[in-house]
Amino acid sequence: MLIEIYQTGGIITNGEQRYAGILRTILNQSLTNKEIEESSEFLDFLGWMERFIPAMLSEVYSQWKFESIDAFRSARIQKNRVNELEFLGQCLLISDQTWIPIHFRIQVSSEGERIDYFQCYLGKKGDGQGELERIPYRSSKLANKQLNALCDCYDSIEWVYKIEAEGI
Repeated sequence: MLIEIYQTGGIITNGEQRYAGILRTILNQSLTNKEIEESSEFLDFLGWMERFIPAMLSEVYSQWKFESIDAFRSARIQKNRVNELEFLGQCLLISDQTWIPIHFRIQVSSEGERIDYFQCYLGKKGDGQGELERIPYRSSKLANKQLNALCDCYDSIEWVYKIEAEGI
């Protein structure tokens, strides 16, 4: 499996520092290897991820310069390590309002000032636009079926987009 790896220059932006701090707070309130509850802080963090993920993907995949994420639905949100959050679920693409699966891990520095590591797998290979399996927003039964099955099958999905970044 090919994973793109790159490093940034280590410049910490105010937005990154703010959301790294929010992530640190979320993780501090959770037990390792346990599910994380969706709180107002977590929803604020996901709002930032709606912009962060497309920005990261657009550095590697040109089609993401013209795509955005509108929302997330979770199958599992878990604290894996002291500084790491794992999210498995679906994201809604703005361009055509379709759900696609997403799996990401994000680690925050121990000081909570920056994102140290980010790994994201997005989109199941299929027959839809961009070779993605896309589920229309209005097809709630299909979307729910996929969401409910993700915990059992995410490691066997043929992901279309893969990115891994360190020292963000």
